[in-house]
Amino acid sequence: MRAAGLDAPPAGAAWRLATARTLAWALLFGGWIVLGTLGRQHLPTWAAGQAPVALWLVTLGATLVGSARRPPTPRALRTVLAGAGLGLAVALAAIGRGGAGAAVMSAAVCWGVLLVAVSLAVRSLRFAQPGLPPAPLLPAATGAGVAWLGTGELPGLHERLDAIGLALAVAALAVALLLAARATGRAPGGCRAALFDCSLALPSLSAWRRSGDWPLHAAALAMLPMMAALPAMVDWCAVSPPWFGAATAWHLAAMVLPAVTLRAWLQRVARRRLNGVVAVLLLAGGLALLGWPGLYGLMLAAVLHALAWSLAWAAPMVSRERAPRAAAQPARLQGLAPLGAALSMAAAVLALGIAIDRFGPQALMAVHAALAVVGSAGLLMMSATSRRAAMVETTEAPS
Repeated sequence: MRAAGLDAPPAGAAWRLATARTLAWALLFGGWIVLGTLGRQHLPTWAAGQAPVALWLVTLGATLVGSARRPPTPRALRTVLAGAGLGLAVALAAIGRGGAGAAVMSAAVCWGVLLVAVSLAVRSLRFAQPGLPPAPLLPAATGAGVAWLGTGELPGLHERLDAIGLALAVAALAVALLLAARATGRAPGGCRAALFDCSLALPSLSAWRRSGDWPLHAAALAMLPMMAALPAMVDWCAVSPPWFGAATAWHLAAMVLPAVTLRAWLQRVARRRLNGVVAVLLLAGGLALLGWPGLYGLMLAAVLHALAWSLAWAAPMVSRERAPRAAAQPARLQGLAPLGAALSMAAAVLALGIAIDRFGPQALMAVHAALAVVGSAGLLMMSATSRRAAMVETTEAPS
């Protein structure tokens, strides 16, 4: 059996999909790390170097909207992959040879287009399979490892950026072209609520109406400040104990490994209990800020909130693994929703950069404290709802 409109044979589809997913996640994590670092190096006065990251996010949103309105043909997709990959390689190679600021901003645009193109290749490969593929937990973890191995800890990126950036871009282009060549069908034009397949990690306003899900929504928002502030945090930790020097590895591991190791538990856990666990992690992060003032508390809070994000990100995907094939079909984009989400995220990134530039680590501490407050509020609302339900059952019980 093959998905409608796709001609790709099922043989070898599983490993091609896993490779494409790994590449996509490596590009995602690498985008946060490399563009954030380049911004701090070459555009430090532009919202503390967050301008390239903001432009990258806006490019992602705009490209997602365009690709959903007119899904590219396989030939067009390969052309975009080639053009964006070549443009990224040229822009990265040009940094340090004059006009570094413009080269960084060009790299941000090319990186955004390339990431969406790879995501479309992933989706085409996914729908070419005869059944619903597993959630991309292991590819995400592998992609995070690839991104870390390619960039290293951020201080070392200064001397090695040209060679590594060019090598990563060329390797990504070669693998993406190979994958796209084997996925001969047109990628579906809708999207699914995940980091890939169109949606950005930003809960809708309507989702906040259910107070019991506030911990999950707060955890979903944790990725943005963590990844956006990672280059700054590594700079702060450069004069701290040696284990702080692995800040990038700590953050990435905390974001992806819990989802992989707790996969079986996530498949069967009730949503209410999941909200409770995530709320406790968010609250623990807030308490860490109070218990260990300074970078120790901030680092621990960031790791705990990364754990919360990992659970909130993975749970919906693993719960869909046993869903019928029809339920896995992507929903259509709602107008300019991805662009609106991208603009909101870009504005948040710029605001965070300005705040970090002015207040230093205290700005990031305030963000993590706010996430802890929202998660705790959701936990309190759940407890209050349970008490009211218990009182109603007691009142209505026959005497």
